[in-house]
Amino acid sequence: MFDLSYQEKVRAWRNFRLEVSWLDRDLILDRTAQLWAKAPLAMPHLAYDLPNTWPQPWDLISYHSFDDVGKALGIYYTLFFTNRFDKRDLDVVLYNNKESSNVIATVDVYNKYTLNWSNDNVVNTSVVKSSSNNRLWRYNYVELRTETYL
Repeated sequence: MFDLSYQEKVRAWRNFRLEVSWLDRDLILDRTAQLWAKAPLAMPHLAYDLPNTWPQPWDLISYHSFDDVGKALGIYYTLFFTNRFDKRDLDVVLYNNKESSNVIATVDVYNKYTLNWSNDNVVNTSVVKSSSNNRLWRYNYVELRTETYL
């Protein structure tokens, strides 16, 4: 999907969301994690602490490569637009890894599952919280202005 033209990418992303929207929610999480694991990586360029500067879904999907925040946003938008998850159950969460001092952008679902922590896997949020990481920020649908994209 990520190597297509903008129009084809938007169509492929829409088709992906339609295809998975009928699946069990756990499968939707797995397939979404696998999809975004294929996204080409970029050097960090989105300010992790300035969500008001983050791209809208249709601007983000035009990117040719994604930094950690961009991948997390892609996952978040994908899940949000499947209409299978309550908007209150999806958050973009940023962690500071104490050992490497890296900021890691993740998506939490139901405060139970975390995506973008392990490249193409869904992990239990308790694993993330119990490791050597500090949660920096949790952005919900209000702060991400997600409802304005419907």
